[in-house]
Amino acid sequence: MQTVRKCNQIADRLKVSTAQIALAWLLRKGEDICIIPGTTKIKNLESNMAAAQIAAQLTNEDMKLMDDLKPFNGLRYNGGWGTWKSLE
Repeated sequence: MQTVRKCNQIADRLKVSTAQIALAWLLRKGEDICIIPGTTKIKNLESNMAAAQIAAQLTNEDMKLMDDLKPFNGLRYNGGWGTWKSLE
């Protein structure tokens, strides 16, 4: 929950969604990062595309704060739907 709270604080300050903050953070990580968000609605596509402009608004402090959050190890296949597992 700490990860979500910290991202929400940044999103609230910039008046954008938490999802946009996550995409913007990834975009700022480097040119060798390629994000491929999926969507079925134009409004979500437009929201995702806005993350490029939001990335320019993230401060170095925002980036450090998000870099320092507890990492997740991604989805793990468990014979059905994957589940998020913390590295803790």
